[in-house]
Amino acid sequence: MTRVPFGVTCSPFILAATIKHHIKKFKGNSEVHEMLDSSVYVDDLFYGGDSLEKAHQLSTDAVNVFREAGMNLRKFQTNSTELKKIWIENNVTSETENDNIKILGLIWNVNTDTLKLEIDSLLEMIPDLKCTKRHILKTVAKIFDPVGFISPFVIRVKCLLQQLWELGLDFDDAVPQRVRQNWLEWCAEVETLKSFSLKRTLFSNYDVDEMEIHVFADSSTKAYGAVAYIRHKRTFEVQFVLSKTRVAPVKKLTLPRLELLGALIAARIASYLKSLLRISACDTYCWTDSSIALNWIKGSAIRWKQFVANRVREIQTLTDPGKWKFCEGRENPADLLSRGCSAQKLLNSEIWWSGARWLSQPKYLWPATVERKIPEEITELKGVKTVVQNITVQKPEHPFHCLFNKCSSWCKVVRVAAWCLRFIKNLQKTNDRTKTFLLTSEFEEAQNVMLKYVQEEAFHEEIQRLKINKPIKTH
Repeated sequence: MTRVPFGVTCSPFILAATIKHHIKKFKGNSEVHEMLDSSVYVDDLFYGGDSLEKAHQLSTDAVNVFREAGMNLRKFQTNSTELKKIWIENNVTSETENDNIKILGLIWNVNTDTLKLEIDSLLEMIPDLKCTKRHILKTVAKIFDPVGFISPFVIRVKCLLQQLWELGLDFDDAVPQRVRQNWLEWCAEVETLKSFSLKRTLFSNYDVDEMEIHVFADSSTKAYGAVAYIRHKRTFEVQFVLSKTRVAPVKKLTLPRLELLGALIAARIASYLKSLLRISACDTYCWTDSSIALNWIKGSAIRWKQFVANRVREIQTLTDPGKWKFCEGRENPADLLSRGCSAQKLLNSEIWWSGARWLSQPKYLWPATVERKIPEEITELKGVKTVVQNITVQKPEHPFHCLFNKCSSWCKVVRVAAWCLRFIKNLQKTNDRTKTFLLTSEFEEAQNVMLKYVQEEAFHEEIQRLKINKPIKTH
């Protein structure tokens, strides 16, 4: 089969696999191969160049690569009027009256080179919605904001949805008046987002070595998340990159643990950006307003309880603990993420779109990290286990003890003991060993040994007290 059938379940996979296989043939041209391998999404290609000549060359190479596979790469769009004229002449694009183009769910205005959210469909749907869990869920699903431009606004309705799940309402049940009022206020603010737009480019003609990544994390009892910025070291220009937020778990966690979850998202974002922007060597700073979470991150993971230890271990793997810093809550842009805000406040928020004010200043003006004492009850230190082992130690039995059980008389006990003592002495000699009958002296020695043993057994406590010059207890 040499064609990709449409409508078959496996068609998307076959198409993607075919494109990947074809692109591998052009590994010799590293720049074109890297562009196509990393920037093709299904049947769309998203890429750019630092100059008109570079962009034109890349587009020409891409067309030639796909032409060899029998695919017609066309409908090119650009923010450059000169490049668009060249493409029209080459018949790879056409004149369009609409300046707004949809790219991966976002709207790109090619004239102003800005990005907007597609909210017209949501505005059309809102008047027909009923105040039920089903319709509130529809509003959440209708907002497509993969970059997290308006996360502080969206998190409000997500928290409302969580409240409805906790109340145990069915999808078509009427919601409580308090939730209804909050949702209607939120719907009324959606119209404000029509004026939202953001520059598509981060920086123009920037040098990777002059870039810094700054990620801010914050949490509240309702939500937690992180927001990232790119900062230019020389010009101190700061640009919003992306944000990520989550509703706090239904199972209640302490605020320090929630702060740690926010820090974990920050670490993942930092690692993702370094990989995505191919700036793995750039300086990366992570900021939090939680002294407790900062203390955990800078400490050894094995010191903490399992919940904290697992997350600290991942944070330390993804980021450098030495680059984690403390900032005050009022200077933390992620505070908007964790608490939510109105649409108008979000659009007018300088701290959200440009980061903390001191990011636009030299490094020596950044807040200093102050060591703070953490209360012992929330340090999450592992409990120290005390292991007690009871060992029964038997008192070693005297070698002559068994004689009293095996011999029928005192004389026999002494005689056997005498033979045992002679045997021991003969073992210590190499020559002149005694081989005659038992001597009287050997009997006397054996009798003394046995008497001493009997006395130690019968009067052990008294003998021990006498050895340390203590009086014997009287009964």
